[in-house]
Amino acid sequence: MFGAVGHELSYTSEMDLALEALIEDPDAWRLFLIRLDWVVDCDELLEAVERVRIICPDLPVVLMAPNAEAVQNLEFAPEFGDILIPEPKNSKDLRGFLGSISVAKRPN
Repeated sequence: MFGAVGHELSYTSEMDLALEALIEDPDAWRLFLIRLDWVVDCDELLEAVERVRIICPDLPVVLMAPNAEAVQNLEFAPEFGDILIPEPKNSKDLRGFLGSISVAKRPN
């Protein structure tokens, strides 16, 4: 779906692989997206976000919940990321999601 709106997406279910790719080419990244349904626990999430902040401090960290209901039911804290969004279901949702990311961009 990201390709349909002009963006490239690389993904893995292995956090370490994603972080290694970020280390290899931090300038190639526009955001770091973490699907909450793939995270084991809060400690794993905090560790991943801390590592992203060390590698690339200005990179937005976006947390994606499986649906809008999950977003409403979660307590979001800034240490977990810059923005919490539901998974986009179509291109229109994705465009809105991309607009939210630009709002979440971390200051230099």
